[in-house]
Amino acid sequence: MKKSIRLVAAIASVAVLSFILIYTFIGKDMLGQDEILVSQHSLKDVQRDEVKEGTKGIKVFQELAEQKRQEEEQLRLEQEKLEQERIAKEKLEQEKLKKEEEEKSRIAESTLEEEKQETVVQKKQENTSQPKPKTEEKKEAPKSKQPSTGYPGISTYENEVVRLTNIERVNNGLPELTMDTKLSEVAWYKSRDMVDVGYFDHQSPTYGSPFDMMTQFGVSYTAAGENIAYGYPTPEAVVEGWMNSPGHRANILNEMFTHIGVGHVSEGHYATQMFMRK
Repeated sequence: MKKSIRLVAAIASVAVLSFILIYTFIGKDMLGQDEILVSQHSLKDVQRDEVKEGTKGIKVFQELAEQKRQEEEQLRLEQEKLEQERIAKEKLEQEKLKKEEEEKSRIAESTLEEEKQETVVQKKQENTSQPKPKTEEKKEAPKSKQPSTGYPGISTYENEVVRLTNIERVNNGLPELTMDTKLSEVAWYKSRDMVDVGYFDHQSPTYGSPFDMMTQFGVSYTAAGENIAYGYPTPEAVVEGWMNSPGHRANILNEMFTHIGVGHVSEGHYATQMFMRK
């Protein structure tokens, strides 16, 4: 009986020892596998972090490159704008110079006679060394064709021309001209003569120049001028036409003149302005 008990105890001891040995070897193997798993996991984390850092660096580089590209594009647009402004400025300057040249050419090529208007200014000195020569036409004036009717006096049309003329002078800082009845009579005969004889010119086949004509009618002056026109049915139209013509405008705004006479004939609307300084 005792031998059986001892045998069982021995067997149990061997079994326990075997279990311990087996557990020891198996436990070490399992521990090694756990360490390997942990190591592999750490390596993956490191690799993932490196990828993230690399991606972040690439993104920063791309952002910097895009910013530089935008700055270069903005600079290019600004340069194009400046170039366009320079070209536009040069074009405006060229157009301005061209207009000035055209205006100079137009003035230089102005003719002695305009289609509807003529102007002439002449100064007469009070003390001249020689008498003014008389033209052949002036000597023959009494034999020339005379107006068919006498002077009718100053008309409403003529008064309005004087009024509008003085408005232009006042607007330009000049004193008004005084209506001279005798000078208006001379101006009317000049308009009448252009209708009757059939011409449009400062030089009359009947009376000669405007200055000769004033002298023939007994008008004394130290400076004088004349504007003529035809085809303007209203005072407003004829004054506007004169003011739009440099030569006629110069007569109207001549600061030397002090008196004015106007003569209008309704046939063809021939109008004459005569100016003088007494």
